[in-house]
Parts: sequence; structure tokens; C-alpha cells
Amino acid sequence: MRIITGKIKGMNLFSPQNMNIRPTADRVKESVFNILGNNFWDSIVLDLFAGSGNLGLESWSRGAEAVHFVECNPQSLALLNKNIQKAKVQDYVKVYRNDAIRSIAYFASQEIKFDYIFADPPYNKDFVTKILVQIDEFDIVKENGIIIIEHSTQELIDLTSLNKLSLVRKERYGDTVVSFLKKTIGR
Repeated sequence: MRIITGKIKGMNLFSPQNMNIRPTADRVKESVFNILGNNFWDSIVLDLFAGSGNLGLESWSRGAEAVHFVECNPQSLALLNKNIQKAKVQDYVKVYRNDAIRSIAYFASQEIKFDYIFADPPYNKDFVTKILVQIDEFDIVKENGIIIIEHSTQELIDLTSLNKLSLVRKERYGDTVVSFLKKTIGR
């Protein structure tokens, strides 16, 4: 795993040794960031199920003002903190040892809204729609904010349970799907 471009371009991240931790593949990450473009300047980013911090650190490298990482797995937290220290970005990021669902409610209570939310939950554990419903309900996305959620091809998003979010794009990479949802004004 490496940072593709920006302030820390080319930096190799520490990778998980445990196969229970599944980081976003470099080719998938590169495709996602090509789709998103270079609109990260001054943005606030949330990396749910952060794992190694791969997506959040790429966002910071591309100009994000702040990145919030949420992770509850102790092994992943240790790896995330090692990568944050390696990148020397401690002053620009916040790490929360918390469950993703509870963290969404916390951000809402603190009135923190995000330009980009990355979510890479464990596959086939029924997290995808639950996370999106929580994000939609607690309204933690800025107007025109984008949610990028990675999931298996076997997991479908129940769009009927979302009020403010719309699916705008879906890309498939082998057994992985990346769905892009956007908060739409007036919805």
C-alpha cells in the first residue's frame, strides 16, 4: 500500500499481517480517487472502519484540512497509529476508538459534518445499509457531500431506506463494489 499523490506521494504504508484486515487494494483506491478528482482542498474527511488509514491518509495527502479516523479493532488501531506517525500528520487527524454506528451519532451530537465519508466495513456482515441509514438519519454529510462505501458484490444497498442520499455511481472490481452516494440539496 502506498500513497498515490500529493504531499506524501509515494510513501509506503505499513500493511496488515492479519488476513482478517482487508485494506482497499491499490488499484481500487487509485480508481476511486480518479473518480473523485482533486477536490479535497480544505475538505473534512471521515474514514469509517479505517483499518490501516489508507483512504484517509490519501485524502490528507491530496489536501484535506482534517481527517477523522474511526476504528475499533485493536490490531487495526495499532497499524493506523503507526501509519499516522510515519506520515507525520498527528496534528491534522483525529483517531476515535469506537464502533462506526456510535461514532456517527457522536459526530451528529458535535455538529461535525463531512465533505467525504469513506466506509470500508467487513464484507457480508450486514453493515452497508445500516451505515448508510445512520449517515442519512444523523445528517453528518455536508450539502453535496459524497459517501464512498466499499462492499462485496453480494451486498445490496436498500436505497428505499435513504431519504437524503442518492446513489450516483457504482463500480465493480472483481468481487468488490464501490458505491458512491451523494447528499442532494432539497432532498
